Amino acid sequence: YPDTLKGLRERLMQQGKLSEVATGFILTTDLTFRSPSTAAMLLMGRSANGLTEWKHESGKSLKEVEMESVN
Repeated sequence: YPDTLKGLRERLMQQGKLSEVATGFILTTDLTFRSPSTAAMLLMGRSANGLTEWKHESGKSLKEVEMESVN
């Protein structure tokens, strides 16, 4: 988990854009990230592959959804 994300997490919390909850963290505003993995790592507080961590409401991973749209 990169130190730069730790700093970003602290800044977002100070700005009120990120809140800690019992199950982890939630964004209180829409934010755009350079990659799904960056967003996942920020919220999960550990290394993460955003393509497999982010799930569609159907339960499919982002990678599965992307693969379906290519075919």
